[in-house]
Amino acid sequence: MGLKVFVTGAGGYLGNVLVAHLATMPEVERITGLINNTLPPTSLSTKVSFVRMDMRSPELARVMAGHEVVVHTAFLVQWTSRMSAAVRDDINLGGTRNLAQAAIESRAQKFIYASSISAYDPILVQGADDVKEEFPTGEGDSSMYYWNNKAVAEKILTEMLEPSGIVLTLLRLSYIIGPRNRVTVAGFRENAANFPGRDPRAQFVHEEDVAEAFGQAVHTEMSGAFNAVPNDNIRLSEVYKIIGAKAGAPDNIRSLAISRFAHTPILDPVSFGGCDLE
Repeated sequence: MGLKVFVTGAGGYLGNVLVAHLATMPEVERITGLINNTLPPTSLSTKVSFVRMDMRSPELARVMAGHEVVVHTAFLVQWTSRMSAAVRDDINLGGTRNLAQAAIESRAQKFIYASSISAYDPILVQGADDVKEEFPTGEGDSSMYYWNNKAVAEKILTEMLEPSGIVLTLLRLSYIIGPRNRVTVAGFRENAANFPGRDPRAQFVHEEDVAEAFGQAVHTEMSGAFNAVPNDNIRLSEVYKIIGAKAGAPDNIRSLAISRFAHTPILDPVSFGGCDLE
């Protein structure tokens, strides 16, 4: 009998990439993708089926039962002004808490979370070099909700799952690029801006490398946090040259747009140490 994998956010970009990759793995027998309103844009393997359900549902443990592995990618990245902060946090954090409880009740063996380098403390990390996994994560009290929610979600999962014996893998991702992601490059091009006296660093990881990292976590035991990022970085000015963007002087609106898109303090370069998945 092969592995049965439960994937949240299967209708989103990252979830779709992961489901497609996991379906090619011979050790994976069946994949159940949890979706809310969005269906995957591409046809997938017959191994894959979908369940339309809010991850805060009390019925979650029932549909998760029988799956050895849980992969959690569902997360509100772009928060609209029509949604209150309370609802946003209930989805991101309350949903994560409910998912962890469902994993415990259904006796899952592994839980793999699509975290982010934004989970690191946003003040301490500014200007840091070669940030490793032991670096402090945030307390959830910064002015940036994405950083806050990613850090708090990690704490929720750690506190709930570690005592249960479920193997918890936290894959901290940087910007993901690839043929199925049109948003990242477009966002950099549309919001390009110069910052006098500074040339921030950025790190990009290909979607296939991300999929390989999750695949390895599925079929091996990877307990703890891993920076799923490259070992090098690129200056923002070089990014602009590659994508053909013309950067202008930042104003308040453009700076705000960039910082929201990047989810990182754009003015202070950061370098994250990559994890070795060989």
